[in-house]
Amino acid sequence: MSLLAPIFLVAFLLAMQGYLLRASCTIAGVDPAPRYFPALGAALIATLIAAIAGAAWSCTFGLLLGFFLSKWAAYAGYAIIVTLIMATVYRSSFALRGGSAIAVAVIHQVMAAAMSGAAWWLYSLIA
Repeated sequence: MSLLAPIFLVAFLLAMQGYLLRASCTIAGVDPAPRYFPALGAALIATLIAAIAGAAWSCTFGLLLGFFLSKWAAYAGYAIIVTLIMATVYRSSFALRGGSAIAVAVIHQVMAAAMSGAAWWLYSLIA
């Protein structure tokens, strides 16, 4: 396979983030769900900020927690940090309540991980 197939797959997964965030808002009971482009922008901004915060956590406190306590505690801290960062972005972008924003963030992360895993699994079957 050429290099274009994984590039198109990543572009597809990035484009799907808006739809996944809209679906997450609908599942969490947010009414009305945001439109596609504001949802896509919020999802990409939340992912970027959460990736930076997650990397900072992993290189500082997560590393210390992993050394002295347990790797699973460091993983749990990472998951909590990323979820709270994403919920904060969704809360400010769509004027959500705190609980709804956390629910939207968790549902979006689970659906995005499932879609990404399925897409890359299908790609591995084809390639």
